[in-house]
Amino acid sequence: MTKIAIYGDSFAADYEGWPKYFGELMRCEVTTFGCPSTSVGFSYLKFLETHEQYDLIYFLWTSHNRNYLISNKKNKTILQHHLCFIPSTETMSSVGNSEQKINAAGIYFNDIKELNTDKLLLSWIKDENQYSEKYPNKNLLNIIAMRDSVKLKRPESVNIECFDFFKMDKNKITSKVIPGMYRIELRDMMQFSKTWIFANDKEHKKRFNHLTKIQNQEFAKYLLESFETKNFDIHKTFEKPEKYYTISKTLEESGFVL
Repeated sequence: MTKIAIYGDSFAADYEGWPKYFGELMRCEVTTFGCPSTSVGFSYLKFLETHEQYDLIYFLWTSHNRNYLISNKKNKTILQHHLCFIPSTETMSSVGNSEQKINAAGIYFNDIKELNTDKLLLSWIKDENQYSEKYPNKNLLNIIAMRDSVKLKRPESVNIECFDFFKMDKNKITSKVIPGMYRIELRDMMQFSKTWIFANDKEHKKRFNHLTKIQNQEFAKYLLESFETKNFDIHKTFEKPEKYYTISKTLEESGFVL
């Protein structure tokens, strides 16, 4: 049986959402290595560790503004420390100083039991937060190198943008963007309120991968179409989500708790 691997952040973390439906449509075994709040560095390391075990690769690329620190601890165990900060978005518009933004954005440790949050680490997080806000594209070269590496190792791999990403034209970055998957969730949010808490859908488990059940099913269907029809780019469904996805009509349908 064909084996599919999925890498990414919270948009790919819940198997019970679109990964499960996609596996059923493809009649394939699907494994997701998606993990909430993580950076591209985390997904890339998971890819390097596991991709040779799978026939097809789907890589959901998170925001390039998520930073990471890799350190060797206890017999060379690699730990990733992720600062999840996306500047200049509505998400952070109502948040005040940098320290508050750190708390609002959240920090993920892949093995929190083995890691003590010391003052040096917190200082690094704060500095990276401030630097990223001033220079939001500082990680682009690293991200582009990782993207090229994935394509070099797995030319058939499929890239899906979680957030809007700059288009590449002959290795040059253009001002145009590829629309991101987050726009589906944002469209639901716009139905009800501009004030929302990012963790609500994750905590209440009403929105797997930030999508409603029907949106997960629709996404899986379009993913199948993009597999069967090579000229169909799933990103076009993100441009105007209301044309392709069922937008929630009530707060209950949306799964948000405001």
